[in-house]
Amino acid sequence: MPKNLRNDKVAFSLSSFRAGGGEKTMIDLANWFSKEGYSVDLLVLSPKGELADMVNPGVRVITLNTWRIIFALPKFIQYLRHNRPALIVATDEHTHLLCLMARFISGSRTRVALRMGNMFSELYGRYSGIKRHFTYFLMRRLYRYADVVIANSQGVADDIVSIASLDLKKVSVIYNPKPLTDIRSKAEQQTGCVWLDEKTLPVVVGVGRLREQKNFSMLIRAFGNVLKKKPARLLIVGSGREEERLRSLIEELGLESSVLLVGYSDNPYAFMAKADVFAFSSLWEGMPNALMEAMVCGIPVVANDCPSGPRELLAPNSDHTKRLTGGSEDAPFGILVALGDEDAFSESIVRMLEDNELRETYSRASVMRAEAFDTDSIMRQYEAAFRIKN
Repeated sequence: MPKNLRNDKVAFSLSSFRAGGGEKTMIDLANWFSKEGYSVDLLVLSPKGELADMVNPGVRVITLNTWRIIFALPKFIQYLRHNRPALIVATDEHTHLLCLMARFISGSRTRVALRMGNMFSELYGRYSGIKRHFTYFLMRRLYRYADVVIANSQGVADDIVSIASLDLKKVSVIYNPKPLTDIRSKAEQQTGCVWLDEKTLPVVVGVGRLREQKNFSMLIRAFGNVLKKKPARLLIVGSGREEERLRSLIEELGLESSVLLVGYSDNPYAFMAKADVFAFSSLWEGMPNALMEAMVCGIPVVANDCPSGPRELLAPNSDHTKRLTGGSEDAPFGILVALGDEDAFSESIVRMLEDNELRETYSRASVMRAEAFDTDSIMRQYEAAFRIKN
């Protein structure tokens, strides 16, 4: 097992075990490196969250029991001094900064890899005042000292190079890993939802945390327009702080008999595989896990042409910076819809539901595209990126 790392210990750091795409990817990475024979530590600021049980026994979990960087920093410094991992990997802004500051203060020779899983300009653009300016300041001052930067899409790579003034040569683009066989096996299980397990009407499904970024309010409104043309049902799988607001919207629009908030599921694949259309409504992403997993399950997709990820997935040979300004586009691997065009979104769903040939074509296309996400191939890319020499 040849490695260019100085020793076999690799550390990963997380803010929590919440059910997010970045958290899941980091746990997958930790599990894979452990299986490959590396000594793996997983540092987590707060052990709360639905994904805690996904960590394999071979990974040593070190719980810091604090959300605040100022309290976590001494513990990171102590960890680096005592454990001396060859590499530590971080995936969000809090752990990015912790790893870089702890490495500097401790004098450690541990290499730092930053995984970028979101459009930071979109995320921080919603901050205001001192928090926004201070975050940008720290990113520009500290991120340049990372040894490796990995973006999960070309759009995210362009974004972080721009806002953190990084050298593009230091940034690798590696998609999120997906265990194809495992996902497809779980997809065969029952959902416990009568709308799917005993289907009498076509079903549209959306999956993700219930938060502003996922834009499920737009999906619900667009689905209301779908019902004016075709009987169908909408399932939204996920939990989060927007739940009450979304329930109120469903009641306001009189959609209680046609729209269901399922809540969190540790097997969203069963919902995806049994639905007729996957609707992806996000305002922004990095490289959307739910969209990738829907394609693994072979479901045809209708997706907002948001920054970034959907265009790279559905139209990989097009300019990834292109954005539709209105209407929709029949891309090679799914239908892209201009961000904010609710009419085009609902019309695209109706087309997909009514045209069996179109739906079957895009179902086959999803399966074909998903081969590029296979876990082992992606993990080998990570392993190679972690060996990059400055």
